Amino acid sequence: MGSQQPQLPTINFNGLDLNQPFGSKWDQARTEVMAAFETYGCFDAIYGLVGPEVNEALFQSIMPELFALPLETKQMNKSNVYLGYIGQITDVEYESLRIQDAPNPESVENFAGLLWPEGNQKFCNTITTYAQHVRNLEQMVETMIFQFLGIGKHLNSHIEKLIYGVRLSNYGGLPIEETKVSLPVHVDPNLITIVRQNGVEGLEVRTKDEEWLRVVPSPDTFTVMLGEAMTVLTNGRYHAPIHRVSVNQKRYSVLFSCFPKEGYLIQTPQDIVDEDHPLQFNPLDVTKYLKFKYSPEGLKAENSLKTFCGATVKTNKD
Repeated sequence: MGSQQPQLPTINFNGLDLNQPFGSKWDQARTEVMAAFETYGCFDAIYGLVGPEVNEALFQSIMPELFALPLETKQMNKSNVYLGYIGQITDVEYESLRIQDAPNPESVENFAGLLWPEGNQKFCNTITTYAQHVRNLEQMVETMIFQFLGIGKHLNSHIEKLIYGVRLSNYGGLPIEETKVSLPVHVDPNLITIVRQNGVEGLEVRTKDEEWLRVVPSPDTFTVMLGEAMTVLTNGRYHAPIHRVSVNQKRYSVLFSCFPKEGYLIQTPQDIVDEDHPLQFNPLDVTKYLKFKYSPEGLKAENSLKTFCGATVKTNKD
């Protein structure tokens, strides 16, 4: 019909200060953020703190070098809860590695030491700088959510119990004639994911109308997406978007994600539970949920989150 394909809302975070979360510009951005979460569960953020030199280092140097390593070397990035190396999946053109606690220079150096025994200072500097800057964006978004819901008094104790990771992802290989789904339909289990694409399209988000909206990458934007843990925290008011990755050429992306530290349960504050908004979820242990989500039982569930910790579900799931 000639109509232009809809795009995710784009919200400008330049000039906002995490240490001064108030004022007309902040309030306007917060209004736009919450409206975008209500409609899409995600948005594109204009955020200039990550400079072009970091972006170039990531996509032109760091990631090609990383994924050129031998498979057995990459598989040294281990985790028992799907937070390490992922790859070699039948019919899925995808592999990735994850650096836990990525804003911490020591953690990044430990990761690099596994893959490059002689060290890799450029890798360490680039990843640490990137993670520290994007953590700032993530915490601004969390602050806006807590302010909007009137639960700001819980923000500091919540932030203290979070840990941040960076997943470096490689999709596709040789060009193919038709676009192929390289990462199937899914929702993220964590609190927030911030995606940086390398200029090659691929990320697609399913709208409430069940249409697929293609996220157009830009050098100036990051895609901010809610995860299932945020659905629990907000008592089901905001939902993690269903998304996938479809590519017809090689594509890199960087996923910055926020998880609760092990042992910290995500739960709905009593402040937002009342007769009109009854409790939807039991407290969520994300580590246990990750194991359930990708188990045979979890994969069969129509809604793995509600099956695992819906308010009508008995607790103490192992």
